[in-house]
Amino acid sequence: MGSFNEQPMMKLTVKHILVLLVACLLPLGLSAQEKTLAYYNSHESEILPDAQAAFRKGDYDRTLELCRWYYIIFGDDAAYPLRDQADRCSKLSDEMTQLRDAGKVKEAKLKASTILSINPNDSVAKAVLSMEEITPSVQAEDTVRVAPPVETVTVPVEIEEKPQEETVQPTVEEKPLVEPEVKPEPAPVVTPVKKYEPHTRFVIKAGASVLDLNQLAQTIAPGGAIGLYDLGGSRIGLEVGGFLCPGLSSLSASLMGLDAGLVIRAAKGIYPKLGVGFFSCKSTELTDSATLGLSAGGGITFLLGGHFCVEVGAKYYPAVKVGGTETVSTAGASYEFPSSPVILSGGIAPEVRIGFVF
Repeated sequence: MGSFNEQPMMKLTVKHILVLLVACLLPLGLSAQEKTLAYYNSHESEILPDAQAAFRKGDYDRTLELCRWYYIIFGDDAAYPLRDQADRCSKLSDEMTQLRDAGKVKEAKLKASTILSINPNDSVAKAVLSMEEITPSVQAEDTVRVAPPVETVTVPVEIEEKPQEETVQPTVEEKPLVEPEVKPEPAPVVTPVKKYEPHTRFVIKAGASVLDLNQLAQTIAPGGAIGLYDLGGSRIGLEVGGFLCPGLSSLSASLMGLDAGLVIRAAKGIYPKLGVGFFSCKSTELTDSATLGLSAGGGITFLLGGHFCVEVGAKYYPAVKVGGTETVSTAGASYEFPSSPVILSGGIAPEVRIGFVF
């Protein structure tokens, strides 16, 4: 008797343990499959395909949530058509469920047909469309029981028979009920949107700046820059450049400089930049005379068409003086005295560059 009872109890205990393990691990597995906003922030290319997959499954609440996250991450309206379709299907699905639960199968089928015209893969709408209308049937309990007739004594009575008049009953022509034909709306074609996937970009630019607006013709400085944008798929980039101003020869001086800047991707195709620069202004009269200084500035680079870019910016330069000599004539004799003429009056210097992106 002991061995007869121990074996079933052991099987029952093992089954209970397996059920408890599955019940504990199932929520963990389900929560691990759910992708959050933090996940999509580093996997931007997956959010719109996941939204389209949720729409095909009929999970319209998840579709609306992913479309909202797409706008937060990318800031454009590429997911708006899918969001509008999911919102309409969600409202139609709620109405269809209410009609089905109320027993209005015919009206529920009309809603299901409209849903399937937008999303042909909606399994709930397919199930409602395949339902059969329930006709009321007479149950055995609803039958009326008639009591047996009571025996009565009949007495024959002579009754004068009158000819019966034939009654003509009007005939009513029955017309078949014609259900209105529901034409399904053409299913909109959801075209996949090409994602903007950041990757390291090489940029080369050339342009010019005006170092002093008071001396426009003499202070035009051609220059260029090279940079690396979206380093490793991030929003950070670097850029270095340089310029040369040969127009200062009429002022007996020349100026050249280098600059470096930090570039940040603010939005798709828009890259603000902040940086500092180093410049050297030399006198053409004294070989050992030079003035060194720093400048600061910034700009914004716009990517056009994927392979072209335009930068608009400005830099601030202080007033620049260069040591030199000045000839003074007096009493028939000429003398040279040291002087420090102002080469640049200082201020904001606008800059424009164009280039290519690889």
